[in-house]
Amino acid sequence: LDEKMPIGASAKAWSALLALDDYARGKAAGDVSVGVHLYLSNPPPGYLTFSANRHAANESEDVQNNPKYSVARVLPVPAEIDPRGAVFMGAHFKIAQLGMISPRLHYHDATGTDGRIYVGYLGPHLPTQMTS
Repeated sequence: LDEKMPIGASAKAWSALLALDDYARGKAAGDVSVGVHLYLSNPPPGYLTFSANRHAANESEDVQNNPKYSVARVLPVPAEIDPRGAVFMGAHFKIAQLGMISPRLHYHDATGTDGRIYVGYLGPHLPTQMTS
């Protein structure tokens, strides 16, 4: 990641992953009863967080409704999560801001199903109307 992304992006991505891990741990323990975005804004004591300002609970309507952009965000998950083996992962962390690269981490929250978070993508910003 360090070789492909801006300096410091891997450390920020790791921090986002640690926050997601603590979120899942909190859900399993019964300490967290909200979604990721609210968790990031107000985590229980002793739980790691990440800037809620650098998190998007979903993509814009344009990205969600335009197959040209949404297909890049349909990412693999186990068949137990979705029989198609993939889901739209609009939720993401804005890892860094650097021109057209601006790395993102897209994930699916399946804590209500199997207690896990599935990371589908970590890399340069996926296509949108602004980047295409």
